[in-house]
Amino acid sequence: MRPSALFRIACLLAGLLVLPLAGCIVQRSPETRYYVLALPHGSGQAAGTRAITGPRVGIGPISLPAYLNRQQIFIRQGNATDVRLADYDRWGEDMAEGIARLLVGAISAQLADTGGIAQPLRAANPPDQRIGVNVNRFDGAPGAEVVLDADWGLYTPQGDVLREGYFLAGIQAATDIDGLVRAHGELLAQFGNILAEAIRSVPPQKPARR
Repeated sequence: MRPSALFRIACLLAGLLVLPLAGCIVQRSPETRYYVLALPHGSGQAAGTRAITGPRVGIGPISLPAYLNRQQIFIRQGNATDVRLADYDRWGEDMAEGIARLLVGAISAQLADTGGIAQPLRAANPPDQRIGVNVNRFDGAPGAEVVLDADWGLYTPQGDVLREGYFLAGIQAATDIDGLVRAHGELLAQFGNILAEAIRSVPPQKPARR
């Protein structure tokens, strides 16, 4: 074979190798989006200051199943065992901390007329009562039902049980990830209302030392 023919074959093979590499170089991964939980408008405590004359309620700990302890948003259609993680749609905060934050806002709004307030358990002021939550399930899918299944207890600072309960509710989400996240917030607002009712039902306790 003449040298010129060999040269053309070598150039052709080199071009075939370069083309796939060029495709890899220009291809981009989807942009990762981050979400945080939020209460529906009007469900949280209004901005401003007020006197705290009622019970201080510490929120925590919040216990989650292992499958929720991750950044990726977990998606499950109905009760199916076929699930997936949204690799490019992620939580912008630890989910347990987000749940506690929303429950603080929802409960504080419901206790405002009593002078009571909810606060993170790690807050400097010692609580008069404490709410612990064990989440069994908290997931769904865009365009489908989002379900919150949780056990909860209301305790004295010494750990004595004042009230216990079980919360199970579902809500239809809109057809995108934004709608899925909003449905999570709406369920937490409902849950916060139930917890606030339990707090109201307990006779006044001896306040913890401020």
